[in-house]
Amino acid sequence: MIIIVVTSCSREDDSGIVENTIVNIRLFNESSFNFENIKVSGVDFENLNSGEYSDYKEFELAYRYAYTELTADEDPYRLQPYDFVGETPLTSGNYTYNLNLDNNGNILLELIED
Repeated sequence: MIIIVVTSCSREDDSGIVENTIVNIRLFNESSFNFENIKVSGVDFENLNSGEYSDYKEFELAYRYAYTELTADEDPYRLQPYDFVGETPLTSGNYTYNLNLDNNGNILLELIED
């Protein structure tokens, strides 16, 4: 009985260890517009001209899509995910969110693993 209790406690401790995940995300503006006032999941990014990459920013938790807001041609745009149910967080590494606007004024966001 003691062996079972000690073993099960040890497994719980091992499985309860949470590994720190650092995700680095940069943006690429693949549209023909210059983007200003960019925020992704509450993280501020600098303005981004058409065809340019931003610097990487560190995220503790990120998904394949994210809340995104920006201004293009003085018009505000927003991508508002409803939730992340069923989504798996990104693992540690470097990623790029390709940003674009469609003809209806929606932000298009594509995740690329670098």
